[in-house]
Amino acid sequence: MTIDASGVHDVVGSVADVAGNRSADRSTTVRVDADPPTSELTCPQDPPLGSTARARWEDDDGESGLDRRRRGQMVVDTATVGFHTATHVASDNVGHQTSSTCVYRVIGN
Repeated sequence: MTIDASGVHDVVGSVADVAGNRSADRSTTVRVDADPPTSELTCPQDPPLGSTARARWEDDDGESGLDRRRRGQMVVDTATVGFHTATHVASDNVGHQTSSTCVYRVIGN
């Protein structure tokens, strides 16, 4: 039996040995995480050249949970004027990953 959908599932099965002896059916409940986490990254609005600016991220995972905190900040590069892209990767407890990006513009002083 293969379960591809996230959630809580009841399963029933038996086992057999090489001689063909089969056990009675047994049931159990399993929890499946088939989906990656969600992630949103928000860039700062027009940070000045050379400033300390941060993008804010918020992640969520409704199944196995995240492998680190849910919200945070990251410093973005403001060393050059122009448009830049920031990227954040969210991971859940079973190894699924999701990347989120945002674009920001560094302005001259």
